[in-house]
Amino acid sequence: MMLSTKMLRELWSGVKIFAADKRKVDADIRRGAWEASGKDVRDCWFIRLRNLSDENLLVTRVWFESSPRAEVNRRQRRLPKALAPGEAWETWLEVEKLPEDVRDQAHELARICLASGTVIRPVRAG
Repeated sequence: MMLSTKMLRELWSGVKIFAADKRKVDADIRRGAWEASGKDVRDCWFIRLRNLSDENLLVTRVWFESSPRAEVNRRQRRLPKALAPGEAWETWLEVEKLPEDVRDQAHELARICLASGTVIRPVRAG
């Protein structure tokens, strides 16, 4: 199959945007306890992002690539979320909302999508 010059240019542009977006976001994931209210403590996966760029970034989606897919959609942390330069943002998902067979490996399945279409895989925090 032969690609036109225009198609190659668009493909290269997308690769450059993808690489630039990855450098602009610091993303990590950790497992911990979240105290919902009073004595209600839940085991959760926390996903934290920090905008390292000089421009606003827009987070459009957060999910875990499991079967079935587990979307992170919190009333307290609505998406899309615009992150100003230097701004940090965190969301979470209760471990019990993930399929049982992936709950301990969920740090490998987390995904974050930016408005540019870039998908970021957070790294496990210390």
